[in-house]
This record gives sequence, C-alpha cells and structure tokens, in this order.
Amino acid sequence: MNHEIENLEEIAQVIESEEDQRGYALKATFDGELLRKIQGLKFNLRTEDSIFSILQRTFLRNKISYHEYQEVEKVIEVTQTTGRHKLNLLTKPMIDQILRKFSERNRKKINYVYLGGIQNMVKSTFKEGIDCPIVINLSDKRFLNTREGNLGIAEGNLAYTKLLFTYYPRYCISLKDANFNEALSLHFQVKRNDLFKPGNHIMSIYYQALYTVTNSNYENVYKNKSLVKIDQECAGIARIVEAEIQQPNIPT
Repeated sequence: MNHEIENLEEIAQVIESEEDQRGYALKATFDGELLRKIQGLKFNLRTEDSIFSILQRTFLRNKISYHEYQEVEKVIEVTQTTGRHKLNLLTKPMIDQILRKFSERNRKKINYVYLGGIQNMVKSTFKEGIDCPIVINLSDKRFLNTREGNLGIAEGNLAYTKLLFTYYPRYCISLKDANFNEALSLHFQVKRNDLFKPGNHIMSIYYQALYTVTNSNYENVYKNKSLVKIDQECAGIARIVEAEIQQPNIPT
C-alpha cells in the first residue's frame, strides 16, 4: 500500500463504527486533500488495487470466528425411517451453547454460522447380507420449494452394513432466521417396510460436523472442490444423487 495513506485512519476526521446482531456499519469522513492523494495513486486492473479495496484494508474490521467440532451418535427406530421424520443437525440451542464460551463483547456481534463440513455414517444393527436399500436426504427446510431446498441425496444398501458420505455446504446461515433449526436436516428412507417390527432400532447414525460462528458472511473459511462425496470405502455400493441445479432467470 502507498505510504501516503498508511495512516489514513489517523488522518480521517470522523470514524463511526457499530456492530451487533443486527449487522455492521462503518463511516469515515476525511478532507479533500486526502481524497486527492487516494485518487492520485496509480492503480492497475487488479481488484486488490481498487480505491475501495485500499479503504477497506485501512479501516480494518475485526473479523470474529470461533470454530466448533462436534460428533454425535444416535440410534434410529424403524418407524423413523419412512422419510417423514427428520434429524436436525444444527439447532439454535447448540449454537447458543457455543456462544456462551466467549466474551459478551464478541458474542453480541456474532450473526452467522458457517457450515464447514458434515460427515455422516449410517450403520445397520443387523447382520450383513440382508437386503435393505436406503436413501438419505440432506435438506434445507427453510425453502418453500422442497426441490430447491435439496442439498444432496445418497443412495445405498445396508446389506453392506454401512454408508458413509461427506457434505461441504459452503455457505452461512443467519442466526436470526425464524427457521434456523430447519436449515440442516437429515431424512432417512428405508425402501422396505417388512424388515423390523415397530419399536426396534434398525440402524444408528454417527455424524461429525465442523461449524464456524462468525460476524461476517463475506469470508470463505474453508475451501472444498465438491459439495457431496461418498467415502471411498462405499464407492462401489452407493451413489450420490446430485441436487438439481437450476439456471437463474436473469432479465436482459
């Protein structure tokens, strides 16, 4: 950065900064002389050399990120495998518990949960070789349209006792959402209704998740190439049914 504006924050006449759970705002006022200095800089066409980029780097916002790793195991009763029941992988009480670990000053600025990665393993509670086709659907129930809320579907067979897949969401969820608890739901559908009697548990679900609570939706915390992938061990016995990607209708 040009040395003439390295101390821009000190030269600026008025700086107002506010951040809470409603959002973030910064205002700075500086005189015409300083503006002329900025305008006189020789920029090239790279984004990082734009006037806005220089101002942003000067008035640095304090980016807050806390990472939380969780692992959970639950046993699933057979009547919960019809596809109508769901397991919410992310809930507001879960996030509130994370936030209580940190200072009140930072806690009140947190607005988002960034979904880093979720690994799910479904394992049967019966002997190997029993034909038991299963579909696992990860969905975002905040959407009105079920198809658009589909995050990914994995198909497999518990005849091989287990199915393991990983999902990388790549987006933030607002903590202020009315349906926050519905944003990451797991549905199971066993394609047989003649296997277990009601009251018996047909399988268990074990999942690991990495979440980041943060004050900004404009920072990519993790980078992954694919959204959903089947574990290599299950590659021959399961497949991913990709969520349908619709082309946006952009007016011309």
